[in-house]
Amino acid sequence: MDKKYHVKIIDDLPSDSPQLKLHCASKDDDFGERWLSSTQDFTWTFCGQFFNRTLYFCHFWWDSKENNFDVFNDPESCIHEGPMIHNTYTCVWIVKPEGFYLGYYDKDGTLVADLTYDWNN
Repeated sequence: MDKKYHVKIIDDLPSDSPQLKLHCASKDDDFGERWLSSTQDFTWTFCGQFFNRTLYFCHFWWDSKENNFDVFNDPESCIHEGPMIHNTYTCVWIVKPEGFYLGYYDKDGTLVADLTYDWNN
């Protein structure tokens, strides 16, 4: 049986700032453009492919800033060369003014996250 994974993107930008625009996709799935307000989230679930070839990427825009990167490409740690995340099936991205935090929920349900990418101007 394939394992189910979840990717969750949380808008943690100031409530008085422009909306976060994002576009996430894989080779087989395109979620289209989404607009999130502060504290809103966008989540999707998928089954990992054989030989761990699943890859999802997102492009983000906020005010005059933007960035794009893989949000999932490794079933062991969400992304290659990212923070040490193990034994989780939920990859949580928190979008803040200073950049993008990748995290997970620990066994107590607490969100643990590390700054992983800055915004590109």
